Amino acid sequence: MRQWFGEEQLWERLKESGKERLRDLVKNPLRLSLLCQTWESGQELPETQAALYERFVRYFYEWKPQEFPVTLTQREELNAALARLALEAIDKGKTRFRISQRFALRVMEEEWLNLACRLGWLNQVDRDKDTEEAFYAFYHPTFQEYFAALAVEDWSFFLTHVPENPQQGIYRIFEPQWKQVILLWLGRGDIDEEAKGAFIQALVEFEDGCKGFYHYQAYFFAAIGTAEFKDCTKVETIICQVIRWSFGYLDIKSQSWSIFPASIAKRAKTALWQTSHDKFIEQSLQLLKACLSEDVSINIIGFLGKIAVGNETAIAALIQLLSTTQSNVTRWNAASSLGKIAVGNETAIAALIQLLSTTQSDVTRWNAASSLGKIAVGNKTAIAALIQLLSTTQSDVTRWNAASSLGKIAVGNETAIAALIQLLSTTQSDVTRWNAASSLGKIAVGNETAIAALIQLLAPTRSEDIRSMAAHSLGKIAIENETAIAALVQILSTTKSASIQYNIASNLGKIAVGNETAIAALVQLLSTTQSVVIRWIAASSLGKIDVENESAIAALVQLLYTTSWDIWLNIETTFWENEIVNTFREDEIFDFVSFRLLNTTKPYGIRRNIVKTFGEIAVENETAIAALVHILYATQFEKDHIIAAKCLGQIAVRNETAIAALVHVLYTTKSENIRWSAANALERIDVGNKNAIAALFQILYSTRYEDIQLSVASILGKIYARNETAIDALVQILSTTKSESIQLSAARILGELAVVNETAIAALVQLLSITKSESIRWSAAKSLEKIAVENEGAIAALVQILSTTKSEGIRWSAASILGKIDVGNEGAIAALVQILSTTKSEGIRWNAAESLETTLITKEHYVEVVSALKDCITDEVYENNFDRFDSCYEIVWKCAQNLSYPDFYQAWHYPTLTPHPEMQETTGVGVTPEALLLNWDNFPQNLAQALKKQPEIADKISVTCIDASQFLDSDNPASEIYVKLVKAGYPRSADGTPKDLQSLKVYCELECPEACLIFYEAPSNPPPQGFSPIFLNALSRFSPANRIAIVSEKPDSSLQTFSPTHPNLIPTLIAWMRATVLED
Repeated sequence: MRQWFGEEQLWERLKESGKERLRDLVKNPLRLSLLCQTWESGQELPETQAALYERFVRYFYEWKPQEFPVTLTQREELNAALARLALEAIDKGKTRFRISQRFALRVMEEEWLNLACRLGWLNQVDRDKDTEEAFYAFYHPTFQEYFAALAVEDWSFFLTHVPENPQQGIYRIFEPQWKQVILLWLGRGDIDEEAKGAFIQALVEFEDGCKGFYHYQAYFFAAIGTAEFKDCTKVETIICQVIRWSFGYLDIKSQSWSIFPASIAKRAKTALWQTSHDKFIEQSLQLLKACLSEDVSINIIGFLGKIAVGNETAIAALIQLLSTTQSNVTRWNAASSLGKIAVGNETAIAALIQLLSTTQSDVTRWNAASSLGKIAVGNKTAIAALIQLLSTTQSDVTRWNAASSLGKIAVGNETAIAALIQLLSTTQSDVTRWNAASSLGKIAVGNETAIAALIQLLAPTRSEDIRSMAAHSLGKIAIENETAIAALVQILSTTKSASIQYNIASNLGKIAVGNETAIAALVQLLSTTQSVVIRWIAASSLGKIDVENESAIAALVQLLYTTSWDIWLNIETTFWENEIVNTFREDEIFDFVSFRLLNTTKPYGIRRNIVKTFGEIAVENETAIAALVHILYATQFEKDHIIAAKCLGQIAVRNETAIAALVHVLYTTKSENIRWSAANALERIDVGNKNAIAALFQILYSTRYEDIQLSVASILGKIYARNETAIDALVQILSTTKSESIQLSAARILGELAVVNETAIAALVQLLSITKSESIRWSAAKSLEKIAVENEGAIAALVQILSTTKSEGIRWSAASILGKIDVGNEGAIAALVQILSTTKSEGIRWNAAESLETTLITKEHYVEVVSALKDCITDEVYENNFDRFDSCYEIVWKCAQNLSYPDFYQAWHYPTLTPHPEMQETTGVGVTPEALLLNWDNFPQNLAQALKKQPEIADKISVTCIDASQFLDSDNPASEIYVKLVKAGYPRSADGTPKDLQSLKVYCELECPEACLIFYEAPSNPPPQGFSPIFLNALSRFSPANRIAIVSEKPDSSLQTFSPTHPNLIPTLIAWMRATVLED
């Protein structure tokens, strides 16, 4: 924006109160760019999205009039054509933002399509590789939504409510793709205000007959819509109601504050963010005055602190609250919110200043001081008040908050600097003194008095924390200051404190560039200190203030080779990375460290940190690798072996020397720990190495320890992918160990190694069903989620667990896994619904709700769950078991978000649940939600959706599902099957419609060789009549017969048959198809 307007006029206009919605809109780069291009100094800003886009459209035509001259009539006609196209694409297009040429030409004439492309309203984004048909998209999706809004003449297009029969109504208000279109329509200036008002009224009064799930959605939409419909007469009433849902209300009878379920309150607050901020603030402030609940007041105040930035009314109300509330908690929350929304506001600053002197609460006082540090930058009155507070408060916390705030708002202020300097000497609190020193380092750059005061803090009588902060602040404000440098050098030469030496050496590197005294002092420090860390910080500082100082470099090189081992023992890896590595070349470091490693007999403790450093900086360095390999062959210390092997695992990828040394260790060592470390290193540096694998197998069979077996099997599985022996070993450990930790680890490792391994899956399912440990059950469940996706054996076993076990915990785990390895599994959904409906455990209920949310994928699932859970969200359940109500309400709300209103209404009022045969025995009293069977009306669609996730099958066969219950002639349905095939996309027969099954057989072999036919009977009217033996006998002679399946309870045919009551019919059919593809 600043690139367009140097004086920032537009930004100042956007910051005005009431422009919050527009500020949010132009956070989008395209909108911001267009607004900058179209705005003229002194011009009013648009009030609505529609007005903003209207301006953009006008500018679009005026942008390049010479290149693309368009008359006013052409512009109007093109806009109308674009509006029709945009509306039709959103309403009927499968991909609303990707429009095919044929679709476009059905809606608009070719003349307008070509003109739209020339002007850039439409752009070609793709072309069909087979037909060469072009595909278009609007200049930006938001313009498509704007044009679509222009095409809507009456709000009945969005909502036509037929309460008695919603199937006959129109409910686009609940479809997310229409949200922006509706908001743009409400903002149009050419729509009659009365019509807009009637639409808002219809939204507010929408009664769904389904416990309000769609009533709330419609009401929230009305609230959001009032931000675009600026002259809405009901805006205050609407926002007041949404605030009530968000924060609660005063129950007159009980004189207590009542709140709404979290699901409603959460979504109401989301809607408030999108309403007119001015109206919301006005109404919420009224609620704040009437509220009797401190918690709710704090909630509202916190909300204002986020949404009311710069709003004068909110600021004034919070200021008033500072003096009127009886609650200290409310007062200090108000002070805190002012610190977020009242930047630079003089009245707010004055109120907070007054609060500093009037409040009796230290917490309130230091919150006020903290807020002043955020909103009163450069304000002299605030600075003066904070300075006074330093000397008057008895609270150290308040005092150091005041000092900290001065460090933010009083840059260069002499009085503040003087006050902080005085505080350094008068306070008894080191925390306050530390904060004062820190603040001086921010506001007193170059101030001699401050520098002198900080120098005094370096005295030995002060604590090390204070002296360190003083040195740190001097490093910020005393650049090239001779007095400060001299003082630091003086202390450096006399102090015996390592931390002070370190801090002074570090800060001299910041302020003493080219200073000979500092350079000499640092060189002297190099030769006298016994601390390796201090030597290196001195070297680092020398490198900054005296680049290429020969004496320093020579001293450092000498130190590398002469420092005693006892000193090297304490060096930290971070120091290596920050100082040594940045001072020397890599070859110098590697030569030195390798020299040290090869020429000492000192044990692990001396080598540890240096070797660890190799793992950070010496990747693929031959010298370093050779030194580490030498340790493996020469050392007698176990820990040396371990650390060297670990380091090789980091730096020696595919290095043959390192691999040979590690394999040698595997064969020769008697230490299980050394073997493990060597194996682990091999896993990192050479996946699949045959020698390593052979050695690991030897360990696996010879070791007596389960933990070593576990580790080696894990490593084998990683370096020798999906190794059956390793997996078998893990399964054996899992079944025999008595150690819970070993079981836990074995289960976890199987989840990493044993993808689609039937033995491992069976073992984990078994573990899941017998263990009493929640952590082991969780580990087994997580592993099954990784390795048993769509595994028929696991699915069947888990369904069996659901039907037999009485344990809620086990049933939840099984159902949760089922929902992940077989998304949409009916049995899993049924079990989770049943658990959610009946469990008394809050934890299990919460987990079941979370699992159920991720398991639902189809419309049928949502419909079934609504029907099943509706009785769990009654007023009675709300009163007697709120936790159950809340969990079930949240799930049903999600269903409402994913179902059209007519479908939800049907599920709510006319549930069609059938008991699930495998779930009846575990059903709670009066509960049948788990009795969810396959919805046969949508069986073909559900199967097709499942097949989309199996491209390896879908690419090779074409599935056609045929409902045999519709056959008129059950013995000879040839013509009916033929019609189904033609409708599925197969070519018509040149010989006409087949009259008998023999003719159909010839047609299928010639025209449909890839067809896979699945015959079933939907259990509806007319009732199933069974498959004719004559028909089945003829069908068995079709070729290939292995691509034909019958779904029937009577397997009286040689064809592949499946039971219609199979709990996992669709996964089973897919497994059969996969086998068929493999056979072919």
